[in-house]
Amino acid sequence: MEAWVMGFYFQIHRVVSRSMEPSLLVGDVIHSHVTPCLWQEEQNNCYFPDPRIEPGDIAVFVEPVNQKADYVKRVWAVSGDHLRFDGSDYFLNGKKVKQEIIKHQGQPQDDNACLAAIETPKAEQEPLPFVRGIKHKKFIRFTLPDSGKSFVVQREKAKTNRKAFDWHVPTDHFVVIGDNADHSYDSRDFGPMPMSLIKGKVQRVVFSRADGQNCKGPFGQRDSQLGVRWYRFMMPVR
Repeated sequence: MEAWVMGFYFQIHRVVSRSMEPSLLVGDVIHSHVTPCLWQEEQNNCYFPDPRIEPGDIAVFVEPVNQKADYVKRVWAVSGDHLRFDGSDYFLNGKKVKQEIIKHQGQPQDDNACLAAIETPKAEQEPLPFVRGIKHKKFIRFTLPDSGKSFVVQREKAKTNRKAFDWHVPTDHFVVIGDNADHSYDSRDFGPMPMSLIKGKVQRVVFSRADGQNCKGPFGQRDSQLGVRWYRFMMPVR
């Protein structure tokens, strides 16, 4: 992820990978609230047990292995939580995470579409950003126990070789998993991470541009060829 602007209370990054589809798309410019840890003198002793960072939030953090890049992922568990995955279902603190498959309404004509309508089992209409190869993917809404937070993730229909795990998150640590879990480098690869690596909580998409895509814009065809995703302008994330 590219860091564009950093201030005392906010930072701006540009998303450059598919690991958070469909929540965050390549080309999204995101705003995040900066954590106090960035401004402490002794970074090695810094941690951020801030109650605003909790399961279901999207966080910006320093990649834990080389610590040379900023990553953005979904927080699934924090200090003291028990997170388990048995190969098909997730369990947070002993309670099953609800999964609801979301079905598409219709099929986009080509891979340059910018938005696909979807239909939930309750027949509620809501937008999902279009991703390439949509017919090979499925979308699932997860609802976390206790907090009731929900978010939509993306899965490859053919993927079945996901490894099970069982973690008791250590004190002052957190666990992240990309919403596009089949194409994400996250805690399943490097384990729980110290809170000191968290840099901020993502608040909204401030701008988005899809290279090579024609998106309908308010100024006609000339504007649409710029690939600006107008529907994502100042869009809150969840």
